[in-house]
Amino acid sequence: MIETDKRATYQQIQTNLGVGMSHVHKIHHKHLAVRKLCLRWTPYTLTETQKLRSVNWCREMMQTFAGGDSYAVYYMVTGDKSWVYWYDPKRQSARWVFPIERFLLV
Repeated sequence: MIETDKRATYQQIQTNLGVGMSHVHKIHHKHLAVRKLCLRWTPYTLTETQKLRSVNWCREMMQTFAGGDSYAVYYMVTGDKSWVYWYDPKRQSARWVFPIERFLLV
């Protein structure tokens, strides 16, 4: 089933096969040696215009949160080249990966 639908969830597999969740887990990890892999984030290079826009946005946010009325500023995450808003990613992008495929996804 996971060969045809790499994004199948445990619940979908359990329903289709009519077996318990522990059996689904054992089949995947012990017998097939597959695991779930979420899509990887790839950094990108910003243009000068994008960098300037980020700096201006940051200055606006510093003015907005200067009063200390909101804790939302603590959920902002920065990196070397990108600014993102922190959140818990959804597992919808995860897919089943067989051992031989792990080397191909690098």
